[in-house]
Amino acid sequence: MTGFGSASVDVPREGAAMRLEVEMRSVNARFLEVRCKHPFSPETTERITRWVKGRLGRGRVEVLVRLVATDLTNASTGRDTGPTDEALRAALKAALRMQSVAAEEGVSLALGNAVDLVRSAASMDGGRAAAAVDLVAPAALEPTVHRALDALASMRAGEGEALETVLRTHLDGLEAVVKKLRSAVDAARPREAAALRARVEGWLEALGAGAIEPARLQAEVAAAAARSDVAEELDRLESHLEQARGCLAQPAARGQGKTLDFLCQEMGRELTTTGSKLSSPGDGADVIEGKGVLERLREQVQNVE
Repeated sequence: MTGFGSASVDVPREGAAMRLEVEMRSVNARFLEVRCKHPFSPETTERITRWVKGRLGRGRVEVLVRLVATDLTNASTGRDTGPTDEALRAALKAALRMQSVAAEEGVSLALGNAVDLVRSAASMDGGRAAAAVDLVAPAALEPTVHRALDALASMRAGEGEALETVLRTHLDGLEAVVKKLRSAVDAARPREAAALRARVEGWLEALGAGAIEPARLQAEVAAAAARSDVAEELDRLESHLEQARGCLAQPAARGQGKTLDFLCQEMGRELTTTGSKLSSPGDGADVIEGKGVLERLREQVQNVE
């Protein structure tokens, strides 16, 4: 889900040469979070967020929009089209007023810091204090945002292709652990059956042959065998691995990351149950190995949309 994209376009603003610049950065996040910074009216944030949500499904996305003057000289008149004297006086008055308020509160405030606070106050006031600035977003904003989204999505897709190889490697590692567990369990089954038979015979000898009804004894032995049988857990692990590979084989689409995350949770549950049923130290080491591989898989799955 990490990536970067940018786009820009020249836009005329009241006879001045301006450039609209859009930059987007995305990092991993469980859900989709969009943060916008731009010089336009507050409803522009809702529009940009809607465009991003129409293209992306997960990640924390930061959108930065700038309107930059590329030429402060009006091409037709040759006059400077920078801030007017009136606008400069208004900004200076606002900064001096901020200094006055700070003095009333017993705070010494430099003029440069006062200017920064005026800007912050304008932002917290919903932009109403910036009435001298044109807050109407240009029509070119939407196509420029979509071009930046194209670049961001392309970079994320490239990362996803590399990530798929890593995920398949971890799935192969888990499959190898499951095969080791199944082989160890199959090899230990005759030994465990003999041990269980010996224990039952010892109980019968201690209690007397007629002390326990045959049907009750059969049920208890079956229950004891079921408590140590992990075949069902291993079958489900193999099924989850197959489903994960099937998900990776599908064309890229939203929700695949959440699907893989869910499968990781289920595989973790099966490994935990398997570990609680097994008694051999060697089998326990295999379960620990499997949990280590699964944790690495889960960390990488967080990068998948």
